[in-house]
Amino acid sequence: MKIAFLYYFFKPTVVIDGVPTKVTWGTQFFGLQPGRHHVHVFFRYIFMDAGKGDVDLDFAPGQVRRIRYRAPWFVFSRGKITEL
Repeated sequence: MKIAFLYYFFKPTVVIDGVPTKVTWGTQFFGLQPGRHHVHVFFRYIFMDAGKGDVDLDFAPGQVRRIRYRAPWFVFSRGKITEL
């Protein structure tokens, strides 16, 4: 049985080019300038950053890209970021 409902209590943080933004679980939109951007996602679990996931994305002018972060089943594993 997956106990993912516990993640509800640990909100994710999205870090884009070193700037952290605490968000809720679900769909988010970030307006970014064209160029390369580094995206790092994690959530605070007790006293540590858990479920870390990273991706580098290149954007052309006006381009929209969709990515999905999936928290790990085991809190100490890495999260997964995929492009939709």
